[in-house]
Amino acid sequence: MNYKTTSLLLFLWGIAIGSSAENAPKDWLINGDPFKATVDVREDTLRLSNGLMSRTFVLSPNVATIGLDNLMTGNSELRAVRPEAIVTLDGKDYPVGGLNGQPVQNYFTTGFLHEMKVCDTAFIYTGYEIGETIERFPYRPHEEWTANKYPWPAPGKRIVFTYQPAPKIAEKLKGITVKVIYELYDKAPILSKQIEVENRGTQTVVLNAFKSEILTLTETAPKVHYGEPHEVRMMAQEAGTYTKDYRKKAAQTDAPRDYIDRFTQLFVVTDYAMGGDMEAMKDNPAVRWVFDHPEYEATGIRYYGQYKPARLEVTPLIGPNYEIAPGETFQSCTAFEMLRDATDTERRGLADTIGIFWNNPPKSICPYVNFSNSQATHKAIPHKKGSEQRKWNVRNIRAEGF
Repeated sequence: MNYKTTSLLLFLWGIAIGSSAENAPKDWLINGDPFKATVDVREDTLRLSNGLMSRTFVLSPNVATIGLDNLMTGNSELRAVRPEAIVTLDGKDYPVGGLNGQPVQNYFTTGFLHEMKVCDTAFIYTGYEIGETIERFPYRPHEEWTANKYPWPAPGKRIVFTYQPAPKIAEKLKGITVKVIYELYDKAPILSKQIEVENRGTQTVVLNAFKSEILTLTETAPKVHYGEPHEVRMMAQEAGTYTKDYRKKAAQTDAPRDYIDRFTQLFVVTDYAMGGDMEAMKDNPAVRWVFDHPEYEATGIRYYGQYKPARLEVTPLIGPNYEIAPGETFQSCTAFEMLRDATDTERRGLADTIGIFWNNPPKSICPYVNFSNSQATHKAIPHKKGSEQRKWNVRNIRAEGF
């Protein structure tokens, strides 16, 4: 082979490599720049997408999630329609948004929508606002601590759906407004969700409990029969809390959540996380994989007497039993949901790490104290009043002096 032939072959080989590189699928873990969050509104539907994942809502006769799609794999993850949230006010449950009457529960198609109705006690959608993501807490990066300069807040799109009480609701609750807030971020298949409950009435209302996320997903987890979860025992609740009426009520699986994580394409964490433990369920108690009772399993879809945890709920184990005075607003914890594109441990681990730290800037507080400083401590553990949830979270405030 002469010199000219060799040079020609090398030239053609270089062109082929360049062409294949240009046509290769873009990997968000390597470079997420091409993936930007967008909002597409068409007639009675709204679609939130960034090229990696999308969530689709129907807007009439009430807002409901009708699609959760993994655009990296082409899979549709949603199986059935549920309320956007559930709030328990003065001891009674009220759905927020959602539609009833889906004829089957093992799959969903938009053809079902003409048969579905609004629950007569549900909070009704009144409007939405679209904007850019906002910072969840003040953050000033220390350049000496990190070489990477990430924008804050993480860029993306924010949608706020507003709901008002149904006409049949108790008079005392007619001043309650519920907002469901979504943020979809650029560069990663990550979406966040939280709710706000505002009291515009004249009387104090008690928020006994809430579910800020309810998703019925296609089944990928292994078969797990009902059982008593270890975190319920840890919280010293009454024995049989989740199993005494398991055929009619949602029952928490007794499988550790990290066990379920190996088989599901949706990874979920919240900022209602205690830390300090080695078990995912204990560190992240608000994320719950439950059996889809009574709607799904009551139809007779069973596997040799076993059920699968096919419904995701984001809800604290206890409470909050929070008194919302007139003019005040309760803010729930924020759930971060990430769709996966692989099953291998290494890639999932890399993606999960990004998911955990995506909205928690590095070194926002140093966990080790070298000396006692009351002013620094008060900055790290603020006790907020008024419209903000009374909580403290050491990740939220940079404690100077630590």
